[in-house]
Amino acid sequence: MLKRISIMTLAICTLFLSSCSEKFKVAAPYKSITVAYGLMDMSDTAHYVRIEKAFLDENKSAITMAQNPDSSYFPQLSVTIRKVNNAVIVSNISLTRVDLANEGYPKDSGAFSKSVSYAYKFNDKLDPSYSYRLVIYNHASGETDSAETPIINSDPAVFRVPLFDNLSDTISIAKTTAGHNFNLLITPPPNTAIFQATMRFFYVDKSTVDGSEKEKYVDWIIGTETTDASKTVVIKTPNIEFYSFLRDAIGPPSFGIERYLDSMNLFITAATPTLYNYMLITEAQNSGLTSFEIKPNYTNMQGTNVLGLFTSRVVIK
Repeated sequence: MLKRISIMTLAICTLFLSSCSEKFKVAAPYKSITVAYGLMDMSDTAHYVRIEKAFLDENKSAITMAQNPDSSYFPQLSVTIRKVNNAVIVSNISLTRVDLANEGYPKDSGAFSKSVSYAYKFNDKLDPSYSYRLVIYNHASGETDSAETPIINSDPAVFRVPLFDNLSDTISIAKTTAGHNFNLLITPPPNTAIFQATMRFFYVDKSTVDGSEKEKYVDWIIGTETTDASKTVVIKTPNIEFYSFLRDAIGPPSFGIERYLDSMNLFITAATPTLYNYMLITEAQNSGLTSFEIKPNYTNMQGTNVLGLFTSRVVIK
């Protein structure tokens, strides 16, 4: 059963103060809650799973606690990936805890401590003929949490984008009158539910004063489409949208700058139904008539006190 505290409930308390307590506990009694996130991508050579703990203390400032790494990380976890074939475990992969800053992924500045940024890593090549099960064992609590995901196949013979088949293929977005569209055809691989196409447009700003150049780029999200992984996907957008995007994203060059067009890259991102459901539910929770209510978090993690998302996506270009 989902328990919700809505604005209507609070309004009733305001009208009947004689029957409502003025003491409102913001923080529940402390409970160790695991938060885990991992997006497996077949095209990656290294794979990371973030595992942290949620914290809240009625007697301490959350801002102060956030600056202490011990508030965010468990002291001792055993993290394993199991390769599974039809519910049969084929092999086990032990993950190693690493500091993401040392892996080339420094933490952004903010409220949380930057001294460490832990994740759990493995380097095995992902095989889409297996599913992968994440297993987290907490030595302090004795609890085991897990989640399982299929792997999206990035092999061009399976994940086909005809536009990528030949290096000599070109695209034209010159005609901008009504009815002229950019069409992108995709043959989806198994275990996919949603696709997004993004164009990265490169340009160069050159100073007329000292001749220095700065290479820049902007990303245009061409479109997003869903599928049941059995039908050809078509992402379509009017050509004029490309020029409207460049106008708004780049704007005119400043005084003393000459601008030169460069090249562009095209990226296709595919995601599993699990990730698609996560996106849908998150969007619904942050909009609409119920956006002011306390709602459940979406998770595919299995365990007593755990939230998170362990699933697969792939990016091809």
